[in-house]
Amino acid sequence: MNNMTNTYTTNSPREGIEQHTYSTGYKLSIGMSETHYSDGETLAEIAVINPEGNFVHLTPYDDVVGWVPIKRIEEFKDILKAWSDPSVLEYQLKELCLHF
Repeated sequence: MNNMTNTYTTNSPREGIEQHTYSTGYKLSIGMSETHYSDGETLAEIAVINPEGNFVHLTPYDDVVGWVPIKRIEEFKDILKAWSDPSVLEYQLKELCLHF
């Protein structure tokens, strides 16, 4: 793994969404409301937005991955903190999403 650590800031653009913006320009969006693929308590919807403002295609059929156990969100954060090369970062995220 890369030894780089990307810092991030956290904000909540609207109710039910928390976003982590990394120093690489990538954003991790965590949705937990009735408008997301989430139960609002233990499962969340995850999206990743690239520095150009476009969704990273996390699965072959959707830009988001739903019903992610909140205890697994740290795995997304770890990938976004550790990698700066976009092709490696996006590959790692897609590999993780195969498990949901």
